[in-house]
Amino acid sequence: MTLRALLLCSLSVAALLPAAARAQTTTTELDPVLVIDTGTESPAGTAPAGTAPATTVTADEIAQRQAGSLSDVLRGVPGVATNHAGNLLATNPSIRGFGGGGHMASDPSVQITLDGASTDGGRVYQNITSMLADPALMKSVTVLKGPLASLEYGSGITGGTVAMETITGADLTGDTPGFRFRQLLGANSNGKGWVTSSTLGWQPNDKLDVLFNYTRRAQGRQKDGDGAPIALDGFNVPSTLFKARYRIDAANSVTLSYTQSESSERDVPYGQLSGSAIFGNVNRDREGTVASVAWNYTPDDNALMDLELKYSRSTQQIDIVALDPSSFAARLFAGTFDLQTDRLTLKNTARFSTGSIDHTLRTGLDLSRQSRDTLNGSTPSGEADRVGVFAINEMAFGPDLTVTAGLRLERQTIEGQTSTGTIGPFDTTARTAGIGFEQALGQGFSAFGALTYGEGLASLDVFASRSASRGVLYGTDVQKSRTVEAGLKYSGNSAFIAGDTLSGSVTVYHTQVRDALYGVATSGEYPGFKMRGLEAELRYALDSGLYAQGAVSINNHSELFYSAAGAYAWRDFLYTPANSATITLGKTFDTGWDLSWTLRAADSITLDRGTVTRKAGWGVHDISVRYAPDEGALAGLSVDFGIENVFDRKYTDNLATQPEAGRNVKLTIAKTF
Repeated sequence: MTLRALLLCSLSVAALLPAAARAQTTTTELDPVLVIDTGTESPAGTAPAGTAPATTVTADEIAQRQAGSLSDVLRGVPGVATNHAGNLLATNPSIRGFGGGGHMASDPSVQITLDGASTDGGRVYQNITSMLADPALMKSVTVLKGPLASLEYGSGITGGTVAMETITGADLTGDTPGFRFRQLLGANSNGKGWVTSSTLGWQPNDKLDVLFNYTRRAQGRQKDGDGAPIALDGFNVPSTLFKARYRIDAANSVTLSYTQSESSERDVPYGQLSGSAIFGNVNRDREGTVASVAWNYTPDDNALMDLELKYSRSTQQIDIVALDPSSFAARLFAGTFDLQTDRLTLKNTARFSTGSIDHTLRTGLDLSRQSRDTLNGSTPSGEADRVGVFAINEMAFGPDLTVTAGLRLERQTIEGQTSTGTIGPFDTTARTAGIGFEQALGQGFSAFGALTYGEGLASLDVFASRSASRGVLYGTDVQKSRTVEAGLKYSGNSAFIAGDTLSGSVTVYHTQVRDALYGVATSGEYPGFKMRGLEAELRYALDSGLYAQGAVSINNHSELFYSAAGAYAWRDFLYTPANSATITLGKTFDTGWDLSWTLRAADSITLDRGTVTRKAGWGVHDISVRYAPDEGALAGLSVDFGIENVFDRKYTDNLATQPEAGRNVKLTIAKTF
């Protein structure tokens, strides 16, 4: 099915829903209103005025999808491309074309955080080293797109930020004293996977709440729609979360958090996402931890103070042992890679007025040190120290106009150690500045737009990807970008009939990157990129419980290629996601049942990079059934049943080298005691 057909289908559905609703309202009493949660009260759940709206996937939505990986969670988010969603070890999201590459799996233009702490593990060639965050631990996952929306999280984040927030003890206990225990058991047919997740919440009094979670998720090698094994190995991954919060008084609280996960793979291809045997097979062990302590000060009588002081330490370790001593992996890539990131942040939100203008000013100080110890001969060790300050002022000029101004300054000192000696240190300053607006147009509509100039700092990986002749880019130069965003939003009730709710947005963006910190100097480099696209999403719900939602992403990305011969040429970007659409139709019943059908599809894509490559489009169907009563003897129980790729179609995402999984039947049962 082509994207044009999908769009016509979605428009037809949108046109038919009001008519169906009018027919229903004449015969039955209306059920309670269905509320589809699109946001969270935390700072991570909001985007500055002028930028693309933030998309938040809540814990209930994660559970209903029976998500087994971060890619599962992010399916259907406009502007985000995912593949290998059923494999916890292959999670590799792309935002607006950044990230998601099979060769350099990590990308500093995309930030992934866990409770505000970076989970970046750096670039180990063709391996993913980010934290293996299990969806069972998530309270919410929010996607912020573009550099202005991500300004709080760092410099050079031109793609966007995935902000994961873990559950707390108070979430389980309902913030009332006592014990609560939740047990989840699940299984899936394709790969004979299973998951168990045990969560204990304890709140002895109004001041202290504690949570402990242990999750283990396992799966064998999956099969594609033709029944052939996919060349990506299975996994057996344990994850642990401990969290404790102590409220000293009404204004002060201290929160401790510790998350740990690990994986062990044996006799698998070195190229983690490609499944290619060209480098030889390896044994690969990974472990990741994120620990943090935070103090929050929020006095009720002082609107100028909403303060958070947080220290976090993220450690990511990957150990690779080549099975064949003569293989390419043994000679260049095997070894132990140990990356540690320490970060201290002080952030405050002040609310005040100057004349007729209401301000929400968020400011922060950010100190970090990232060090990598590499015990092999090809990937350099190194250390990068950063000091950053930022300010984001959201100004409301009355009820109809909001203007956001943001600024970030960051100073870095970076040096590397290679087999030939020390490179650096280099001192660099990055500047990011942006302005956005949102203007109400009436009748529930508003227009928005933003312009952001950003500079990105080199990561430790730059020492491995640049020759000595390009040493200036080791740290004394910056990557530069300019991003323009514009769009239209709508939110309203009784849009077509009494009691319905409708919300949606359309965003267009254009990002241009120059002096890019990418490439291999010996064969060619990529000094520039142009990322252009459209993101749209729509949610509609009726009093009767009928609902529909959809998302569309249209991409047109290109790269500037510089060859060793000295020639520059623009061509299609290798990792351009195909145009895609997702449509969901469902019905919620007041008895606790929720039934839905989802169509996920991507258009065919042709890339001209000197040689023309065409990859076929695809469309697959999923169904989901949930039973979660709110009252009665079964209150606290949820049963989720789903079938992904109902018609067992063989298909391959254009960003992937391996097919996606064929038909997969899932069942998850959870109960809170």
